Amino acid sequence: MLVYAVNYRSCEPVPDPAPLLADPRVAGYLVGWPRAGDIGVIGERASCESSSEEVGACWLRYRCATSPGFGYLSSTVPEVTLAVAIDARGNGYGRALLRELTSAAADAGIAALSLNVERSNTPARALYLSEGWRTVCTDDDSDTLVRHLHRPRRGATNR
Repeated sequence: MLVYAVNYRSCEPVPDPAPLLADPRVAGYLVGWPRAGDIGVIGERASCESSSEEVGACWLRYRCATSPGFGYLSSTVPEVTLAVAIDARGNGYGRALLRELTSAAADAGIAALSLNVERSNTPARALYLSEGWRTVCTDDDSDTLVRHLHRPRRGATNR
């Protein structure tokens, strides 16, 4: 799924993901999974009566200043990665995965999340902005977005 996230422009799977994963900034999103604090969700769709296939994943990982990712803000703000398989895009899996991860992060007491998205990735940008993410940093071709989370108050009741 990390390869799908990095290679979002292609309509074909990457034949050899090794060059992508050789980049430490990319590999850092996944190497050693799971570490303490890592949270992830997997999206599946039924493919037969008794089986399912993985169509996407969304995960967060804390990074540090000496090994930052593309959406690094600080060591206290985990970075999010979202990927959906090519043949499953445009069917709501990304939104469902992002919401599930955001909920799990809030339940874990995480105050904010970050990610990086290229401006040319119009569908992903639209998704993130519609889900409450806001741009906090920009460079030549991408933006770093943040989403502040609100934890439910313990003992709160709806009135």
